Amino acid sequence: MERFWEVEDVSCSNKIRNCEEELAENIFNKTTKILEDGSFQVTMLLKTSNEHVKLGDSYTLAKKRFFNLEKRFLRDNDLFLNYKQFIDEYVSLGHAKYVPLTFKTSLGFNKYFLPHHCVIKESSMTTKLRVVFDASMKSSTGYSLNDVTLKGYRVQPELVDILCRFRSFKYVIIADIEKMYRQIKVEPSQTFLQNILWRDGPNQSLQCIELQTVTYGTKAAPFLATRVLSELGNKNLDNFPLAANTILNQCYVDDILSGAMDLDTLFDLRNQLIKLLGLGNFKLHKWGSNSKEFLASFRVSNIDYAIKPDEVSNKVLGISWSSMSDEFSISTPQKINSSVTKRNVLSVIAQIYDPLGLVAPVVVVAKLIMQQMWLLKLDWDDVLSEELRVEWDKFLKNILELSDLKISRWLFSDKNAISIEIHGFADSSLRAFGACIYLRVIYEDHTVSCKLICSKSRVAPLKSITIPKLELSACLLLSKLAAKVVETYNNTFKIASVNLWTDSQIALCWLKSHPSRWNIFVANRVAQIQDLTASFKWWYIRSKDNPADCLSRGVDSKDLNENSLWWEGPTVLKNIDFTFDTFKINTTLQEIPEQRKTVLVIKTDVDFDNFFKKFSCFTKLKRVLAYCLRFLNNIRTGNTKYKGCLTVYELDKAQLVIVKYLQKQHFSDEIAQIQNNKSIKNRAILSLNPFVDESGILRVGGRLHNANVSYSQKHPILLPSKNYVVSLLMRHEHLKLYHSGAQTVLSNIRLKYWPLNGLREIKRIIRNCVTCVRFRLQSSQQIMANLPKDRLLATRAFQIVGIDFGGPFFIKNSRIRRASCAKAYIVVFICMVTKCVHLELVTSLSCEAFLLTFKRFISRRGNPTTIYSDNATNFLGARNHLRELYIFFKNRENENKIVDFFANKGIQWKFIPPRSRIGFVNQEV
Repeated sequence: MERFWEVEDVSCSNKIRNCEEELAENIFNKTTKILEDGSFQVTMLLKTSNEHVKLGDSYTLAKKRFFNLEKRFLRDNDLFLNYKQFIDEYVSLGHAKYVPLTFKTSLGFNKYFLPHHCVIKESSMTTKLRVVFDASMKSSTGYSLNDVTLKGYRVQPELVDILCRFRSFKYVIIADIEKMYRQIKVEPSQTFLQNILWRDGPNQSLQCIELQTVTYGTKAAPFLATRVLSELGNKNLDNFPLAANTILNQCYVDDILSGAMDLDTLFDLRNQLIKLLGLGNFKLHKWGSNSKEFLASFRVSNIDYAIKPDEVSNKVLGISWSSMSDEFSISTPQKINSSVTKRNVLSVIAQIYDPLGLVAPVVVVAKLIMQQMWLLKLDWDDVLSEELRVEWDKFLKNILELSDLKISRWLFSDKNAISIEIHGFADSSLRAFGACIYLRVIYEDHTVSCKLICSKSRVAPLKSITIPKLELSACLLLSKLAAKVVETYNNTFKIASVNLWTDSQIALCWLKSHPSRWNIFVANRVAQIQDLTASFKWWYIRSKDNPADCLSRGVDSKDLNENSLWWEGPTVLKNIDFTFDTFKINTTLQEIPEQRKTVLVIKTDVDFDNFFKKFSCFTKLKRVLAYCLRFLNNIRTGNTKYKGCLTVYELDKAQLVIVKYLQKQHFSDEIAQIQNNKSIKNRAILSLNPFVDESGILRVGGRLHNANVSYSQKHPILLPSKNYVVSLLMRHEHLKLYHSGAQTVLSNIRLKYWPLNGLREIKRIIRNCVTCVRFRLQSSQQIMANLPKDRLLATRAFQIVGIDFGGPFFIKNSRIRRASCAKAYIVVFICMVTKCVHLELVTSLSCEAFLLTFKRFISRRGNPTTIYSDNATNFLGARNHLRELYIFFKNRENENKIVDFFANKGIQWKFIPPRSRIGFVNQEV
């Protein structure tokens, strides 16, 4: 049933990928490799790099299911032999290999074991038994392999698109990629996630087979396989253009449906396909064509697996196609249970496969029966009511009779087409609605052909709605279907025009007007239709000539076979002289339903003061007022209508309205006095020499009439003080100038406006600006410690001093021209009590130089008792030197030796008391 409704859906082709789909694409691009033999190697799309750690024990359940499979083998030996042949082939081709049966990898990760079973398909021409692997089996942690992997996105075109293009080729070919999934390698470090259990008999021990390729049954397998084909096509688009375009546009999973308009191109296409797919180690088989010459060439070309020319019917994406007659036939249900329960009825309906909607008038009856069953709330095994059973028997008879229906595949004829048109029709009844698309072709010999391309139908909702609304829903369905068909054929042939038809005049009136005129239901659908069919044309057609009427009411199979209106469209389209002039109708009906009731109330006396105070931003105030003025302009007849974004003209007009209102409110007397040539009594304004311009705006005069600046800068507009709107304007300029100061803001405003007391008002705004207040805050200051004792005691000058060096400075060594310069330093002596300063010049930072300048300082200022300095090396050296002298002279033995030494020379030596000796205090000052 899910597949049934997926086929019936008209999906959007430009679907936006979600996050998981983008992640899958990124993983593929980063990790896919091309091996030396040309085959592709991909990685499994794990949601995260270590997502597989979530997998627990899967061996126990996989073993149990394998034992159940073995019981089936015991009952059917032929099934076992075919199954064994499949497994042996799988291993012999290198797509799998036997590995030791262990439950964990060398890194400690749990291996994942895939249960497997077989599906028998008797209609298959090559492989009747297919083994299916179940990657959705939950492990002991509750996670399966499919739970930890990404699904990817749909890479290839939709099935309907491929079939529609398939009908546009004169000569067609079909082919199948042999074992497509298994030609793609899986990253060796991830193959531990693909293990199966096998043994050749119940008496043998279980063996583990590790699958080395992409495995059917894993969630990411369809994406990986189709994405590899897409990558192969994109990489070789220049070398094999025909084959690459076919792989990108005419390939559905592993089925290729393509063609050409002549045999030479068809042969070239075949050769390119074989070469291009061979680059990726893919091989084509199950060839088919409607050309006998093409099929006969297989024997000459030595190509395997060619379908014999006398094959009667082939499956083309599930549709039966006869290559000999080049006709489609409808696949009817094969298994019909005699018990008419809800479950069996839905089972039969699910077997109906008509993706193009070629027999939709018959299938729509099945949809109505389904709706009735849900309306009666039947359980799955409840028997249908007598009334429903009669309808079901009638439908069953109709659907089985469709097996003899033959539909031409090719939409054209063997003539040169000069014009190709698309015509779509929509119709609705109280029970169902639908849409159908036709291809109208005009040929050189002035003949016309018109053939059905596809159709879609829907049942009406259970909630009763009016016929015009249902007709509009049919138009929406037609719009989606027509847009999809046009997009499909755009790169195949040139479409001259697209014309859409409906027999509802009310729906056409809705479509010809803006959606805003109608109520929500109609407005939403009209907006979608107008968006989808912007380049299409809508026309009216009578109900009896509308082929979509078959979809809305349902048709018996016998009537459908002979219904030319359904298969070829209305007879008027077959006329070469057909024109649209006769189909124009008056879409200005007096009474049109679903009109939105609009009550227009215009209040002339507006309290602008309260209106202005609703805004805290001058820009927003101006824009809202501009939209209001646009509305007033657009409702007046004869005015130029504005739409879209606001223009500069509208914004300036709104600002002018604000200024006029402010001046009218605050300067009405002054404006009247100037206009009546009377003197102005307000001295604050009189000093500005004001005047009224042509627009009635009060401006500041002055002497800048001849200046090369703008008119607004010469004569700014006068604005009042202490006004809310003027404050908004000033705050706007303050923010626009990134919180500049008052003078800067005032200067910028005066380029256009002259607010009274402007500087004071701007300062008030800046004081109230939170950002400016925060930046003006001063950091806290550390409280200074108490002054030292040596700074406070009264002493003579320079008794307690601080010393430091300053520099370097450059001095000339002589007064001659171009004398060389040398570095010099200034020694600063500061009295700690009186702040007196003594300066000495030195040419070096050495200890000796400092001692010499210190000697000069003592000679001029006397001996200090305490000296403060930093820990510079010259200061430390001086302190150590003086301390050595002090220690030397303090020793009495040394004093006697010195006295005796000088006495022998005839000199008397005396020692003074130590009260004036010097002490250094080395610390930072």
